[in-house]
Amino acid sequence: MIQTEIRAVIKYLYEKGMTPKEIHEDMVTTLGEDSPSYSTIKNWVANFKRGKERTKDGRRFERPQSATTDNQVEAIHRMVMNDRRVTILHIGHSLGIIYGAAQNVLLNILE
Repeated sequence: MIQTEIRAVIKYLYEKGMTPKEIHEDMVTTLGEDSPSYSTIKNWVANFKRGKERTKDGRRFERPQSATTDNQVEAIHRMVMNDRRVTILHIGHSLGIIYGAAQNVLLNILE
């Protein structure tokens, strides 16, 4: 079973009036080793008691895959072509980007 299905079952059994312990015992009997831990069931029951309706995880705010834009790559390329001795630190300061982003463009994108 996928997580959302398991959470839906937990929600259903909670709505029927079962306690987290009873839900865990029922799921262990049915799913065996694939059943969620007691603490997981207890946490989700607590979420449902607080009014959480959805069984999906909330949206996560993660770091973007790449913060480098095409304009930055072009600007770095021009800077290097105009002065082959330009430093990564100077590129970063000139374009307002961090050292690692400038280095990434030079080493991985422009190669």
